[in-house]
Amino acid sequence: MLKRYLEPFTRLVPVAVPDGLGGAEVTWQEGERLYLAASPLPPREEQAEGRALLRRRLRLYLPLGEGETRLTLGDWLLRECTGERLRVTGDTRLRRTPRRARAAYGICEAEVTAP
Repeated sequence: MLKRYLEPFTRLVPVAVPDGLGGAEVTWQEGERLYLAASPLPPREEQAEGRALLRRRLRLYLPLGEGETRLTLGDWLLRECTGERLRVTGDTRLRRTPRRARAAYGICEAEVTAP
């Protein structure tokens, strides 16, 4: 049933590029393409510089059984339909649909960080 809601995401891989002054600048390179289903979660409230900020969150569903692709804490994704960057705040190995479910999905959460 979730297959009709799958949409393309791209895994972003950080690459350190020397800046010529002894340091490094991090750039993002596109990695593998994933098809995930996303559903909204209630926003998380954070305090920054004395102001309350609301962080948008999504629950992601990754179809299992298609290779060894997993999402882990700290992964970055690009949601192709909106151009938003997501930071994964969970791990698909820790949560999944019940074994008796017709289709197996790994479940994790992610925060929207930038458009």
